[in-house]
Amino acid sequence: AVKDMKREELMTTEGQIRARRALNRFASEHKVANDTIIDSLGEWSKMIAPVGLDLEGCQGQLRVLANGLKKFAQDIEEWSNSEQSDFRFMAGRIVSATRSTSNHALKRIEEVDSWNSELGKVLTDWETAKKAIGETIEYLWWLLDGWQELIDVWDRRSLTDRAKQRETVEEVASFAPVLPLSEIEKSEQQFWADVRVNQMLWAGELRKLGSGEIDADMMDRLERFRRQSA
Repeated sequence: AVKDMKREELMTTEGQIRARRALNRFASEHKVANDTIIDSLGEWSKMIAPVGLDLEGCQGQLRVLANGLKKFAQDIEEWSNSEQSDFRFMAGRIVSATRSTSNHALKRIEEVDSWNSELGKVLTDWETAKKAIGETIEYLWWLLDGWQELIDVWDRRSLTDRAKQRETVEEVASFAPVLPLSEIEKSEQQFWADVRVNQMLWAGELRKLGSGEIDADMMDRLERFRRQSA
């Protein structure tokens, strides 16, 4: 039956044959035109493209970024192990913020994925499903905005100049997007409140120094994100 199928099955020839038969029965039972079902499936596929599927070669940009944050955090953490206390503290802020953001993003991605096991529910009430899926994906774009740029800044760091690496860490720590208090557990709120205070100090120093990798437009965008999150 359609309701028992998953999107992953539709990627195989056998699955597509089964799906065609099941959809014909489904359309007849629910008095829904085949073309309407096909249109809904096509729209659904386009809508979730930024998330994709949790299969090799099928992952979308948002899923890749949410998972990439884990590696980013690990890289920063490993870098900080041999650092002096002030930069180790700064790096620790990045690591905690990055992992927390990744966890929040992956929870939302799980929400998108959960619809993949609800084909029947989606196809009988596509408008409701479309609204819910669309809102979740829009939230993910907002939540992860700015993080790829920070990863790129880190990836472009000097591999030999430790002083330059510290400047990069300071820059990333100053402008890492801050989660809004409404989105986090009470136990996390003090951490994010402290991050805001730290960032105001660090960002102020960076502006005085005119530091370099993050351009003015990105600084303004990340600061606007921080203000909206307050």
